[in-house]
Amino acid sequence: MADDNNYREFQKPPWPISHDEQSLVVFLNWLLQPPKFRTFAYPFKQESLMTKEQWVASLLKPLPHRKFCDKLATYSPKDFERLVADFFRYLGYKVEIGEKGADGGIDLIIRISEGFYIVQCKRWKNKVGVTVVREVHSVSTKFLAKGAFIFTVSEFTDQALYYTDDLNLPVGLIDGKELFNLMSQIDPTAIDDVMRHE
Repeated sequence: MADDNNYREFQKPPWPISHDEQSLVVFLNWLLQPPKFRTFAYPFKQESLMTKEQWVASLLKPLPHRKFCDKLATYSPKDFERLVADFFRYLGYKVEIGEKGADGGIDLIIRISEGFYIVQCKRWKNKVGVTVVREVHSVSTKFLAKGAFIFTVSEFTDQALYYTDDLNLPVGLIDGKELFNLMSQIDPTAIDDVMRHE
């Protein structure tokens, strides 16, 4: 096993994210890791993002992600799906909206040249449990996806988090706080759009 320093380095997000296929796959693989292994490293050299001072100032505000998540909780399910789809499109991914009923719970499909990933969006106030993770894993296995993601505006139960540790097909869990962190670093204007949403 690699030493601890190298292991932590591998877990950092692959900043900056360019729009070539290899970089997009690297980012998806990072996002598929269990949340406890993902760390955030602000990409100070990426010019289009907040300045270092703005980023530090945003960290000093009391729980900025909480207001963001509360606002997302007022979205309709479709609006939340669109927000997640736009996030991936902003990064350069090809995203399709899943059709309800016949897809087994696929809200979005992210396509790359070597396959696809499925995404389920949960605009729930309660924590998302292991049952949802099992269902998404089952659907992604059935349709031969390369992996799956579940986005929620709330959080995941401990059981749901533990369940993803040893899956043969990875399921990435992104809660409201982590979505806030991702958008803050990748597309800060999206945070403003959410807060202005009526």
